[in-house]
Amino acid sequence: MNASDVIPFSVSWLQDALAITPPMKRKCIPPVHSNLYQILKHRLNVVLNGGGRDDLHLQTLIESPIGLSPWDGWLVLCLIRHRGRQQFLLENMRARLDGDPEVIARAGAMGHPDRPRVGLVPGDTDWEYRFHGRGCCMTHRVTGEDIDVDFHDETADWIGRYFFVKYLESLQRPTFVEKRICELYPSARSVNVGIDELFERGILEAGEYGASFRLAIPWEELCDLLDQIEWRWHQAGTQTLAAAAMSDWARLSEARADLADRADACLREKCDDLQQRFLAEQCSSDALTLLADLNAPNLEACLGHALKWPPSGVLSAAIDIVERKSLSNRWSTQLREIVNRVDPNGELPSPYIWNTALKLLIRLHPKGDLEKEFLRLNRNELSEAAMFAMEMKLPCAINLIRRSLRSVIPNNRIEMAAVLAIIDLPWCHDELACVLAETSDQEMTTECRTALLESRDVGVHAIVHNWEADNPYDEPDNESLTIGDLAKQRRDVIVQFEMQTLHDRIIILRDRFKPGAADE
Repeated sequence: MNASDVIPFSVSWLQDALAITPPMKRKCIPPVHSNLYQILKHRLNVVLNGGGRDDLHLQTLIESPIGLSPWDGWLVLCLIRHRGRQQFLLENMRARLDGDPEVIARAGAMGHPDRPRVGLVPGDTDWEYRFHGRGCCMTHRVTGEDIDVDFHDETADWIGRYFFVKYLESLQRPTFVEKRICELYPSARSVNVGIDELFERGILEAGEYGASFRLAIPWEELCDLLDQIEWRWHQAGTQTLAAAAMSDWARLSEARADLADRADACLREKCDDLQQRFLAEQCSSDALTLLADLNAPNLEACLGHALKWPPSGVLSAAIDIVERKSLSNRWSTQLREIVNRVDPNGELPSPYIWNTALKLLIRLHPKGDLEKEFLRLNRNELSEAAMFAMEMKLPCAINLIRRSLRSVIPNNRIEMAAVLAIIDLPWCHDELACVLAETSDQEMTTECRTALLESRDVGVHAIVHNWEADNPYDEPDNESLTIGDLAKQRRDVIVQFEMQTLHDRIIILRDRFKPGAADE
């Protein structure tokens, strides 16, 4: 649950506004049977050994539901598999990187092994590693699979919410378990709703480690069974038996039309539960996101009132849903209210919310005069507004470009320098050179110098060389190195990374966008 999801007004107000009859109290989720491990072991063995004789077992599994929704059941399996992957990282770190999880847990970065912080895993160069704080990350160089663990003791038991979501987002070739999870939770962040429910059922244990948790059931044997099922996944009957084992009525109804009613009932129950979570004292942006992903019939009522909330994770999620589902016309009045009441230069996530709402309105009414609102931006989101203005050929674009290059927010300077480096036309060189002509500040010109040096026109490089000759930089020794110095040294790499990230979006503007005669 995000702290930003907490809202300052009462739940009863929201229930009245939604015109929903509030339940007497939120449905109590019964704790899972203490023998869940044995239940899963039995059902997975049926899947593993029932190939070719699936009719003998299928009806039995259907008639004895597991007691978990498909969202929760598959998530348990996914976390079991993930615990196995964390064990893989732990063993590789110990054997190949000389890492000691207990030392790293106790000493953080001071406990890292005596080797480069980033590199290829010796003896297994398909993987690259990165030590960070009290953890280690390994990324597969071909598939992009990203396993990240923070150590809190000598084990790899503890799973971080953020790292788990990042893992799901990294998957390009998911196994059958992760593939189903990505279908059930299309927006990876919404898996937090399922994690909360597994806490309520006692399947997960929270530690004193912030957003980390661990399984409350044994995992090794179940993980081995899942690995074996993976090898037989395409054998006849295996997939249907797996769906029956997890009481996945939606998947079963694809093969058995007589189970369509159960699939519909299961979906309705899930949508009702998500609505109740949305109405709970600490409302969940993830629940709202999952309602949208499921195209829930009660989404519109919840979305309409989420758009009235103050800046928060919930309002941010609501804006994202409006954009993703192309609902700007339906909610244009609410979007205008957001632009009027949210401070574009306020605390995060206010600038993102305000900027996104304004972009949606301009796309809806491109001939209006709303683009002048962008000139209210002074801090975060300035470079994003500039890129959008370039895409829409708005008169204010050049003003926003210039302000981004001179912004006190490093991200604005980084993104806009990357944009001009990608376009790499004379007008871009002129804008970058103007910044160098105005100041001798090393930090405020780092991004512009990097962008000029990235140009294919080597003649432009002289602008940077001349500036640096006139403004020499005395690099401090390691003892007096500041955070600003470190950031400045890494800025070249960061600008180059942004160039890769933004390339496909920006390169099409090279011939389409030309600065107009109007200098705002």
